[in-house]
Amino acid sequence: MNQCTYLINMKRIVTLRYAAMVLATGLIFITSSCKKEGCMDSKATNFDEKAKKDDGSCVYPNPVSTPTPEPEAEKAETTGLVKIGEATSADAKANLELYAMEDLYPGMNKLYLVVYDSESGKLIKDGHVEFTPMMKMNSGMDHGAPVMNDHEGGADDKGRFSGKVFFVMPSTAGKWMLKTKFHNHANEAMGEVTFEVVVTGNSNRMMASFVDTTTSDSMSIFLSYVVKEKPEVGSNELTIAAYYRKSMMEWPAAEDLTIEFEPSMPSMGHGSPNNENPTHTKKGMYVGKVNYTMTGEWKLDVTVKRGTKVLTNEAFFEYTL
Repeated sequence: MNQCTYLINMKRIVTLRYAAMVLATGLIFITSSCKKEGCMDSKATNFDEKAKKDDGSCVYPNPVSTPTPEPEAEKAETTGLVKIGEATSADAKANLELYAMEDLYPGMNKLYLVVYDSESGKLIKDGHVEFTPMMKMNSGMDHGAPVMNDHEGGADDKGRFSGKVFFVMPSTAGKWMLKTKFHNHANEAMGEVTFEVVVTGNSNRMMASFVDTTTSDSMSIFLSYVVKEKPEVGSNELTIAAYYRKSMMEWPAAEDLTIEFEPSMPSMGHGSPNNENPTHTKKGMYVGKVNYTMTGEWKLDVTVKRGTKVLTNEAFFEYTL
């Protein structure tokens, strides 16, 4: 092979090799450029299982939003109380619920009023209540009764308004009607409802009354053993409420009395030490201490004086622990 022929053959070989390289490069480019593009995330709504290359087009569903539960409406604490009645005042825009510590009895009863907005159902704490008791007697006569209304401070920390009513006789003599006014401070509305309540005798004697014969007008005096909380064995606060009956509708507080008492257990034949006679605090309320040394039936013999004059030494209360 001469030199010319050799050079020609070498040129052909180089040309063929270059062409092969170009062809291979083109195939690689074509192969890579032919991969299917699309969304490759299976969590996306447009997931393409045939896609070989993610093109950033994935679309995701909106997250399911869990609705925030409405907070439970605030309720007043009435556990342990007895519901006496309920009524609605359109004027005050309020639903009123009446409660007591136990079934109503002759004597001073603490009453609780729970009030809810009649439209929203929300507990109302800003306001005040005024109770007015009235006895519709079977004989046709009407008369009132002593009452203590507290207009200060609104509802207590349990969402209850309160007051005290001294029912001076049981419902067997007629019907007790309890007119209840409520002033809603939130909207400055005031409304009035009337509850018909039943006053029954119970096993405890919580009331005593007598005629004051030391004065010319001979007014009657009504006493009540006031129980704020159920007494227990040991020393307990003793509160006695005292009122004059000036007329069938006027029952002013008796604030000028001296009250002494002596506790005893008739069935056991003994009394108890370390008692304190009640002294007047305000509005006919006399507060002292009584020591119940054991469970059972107790009798509290009461002496009432004005100055040095004894008005009675025959009044008494009975209470069973």
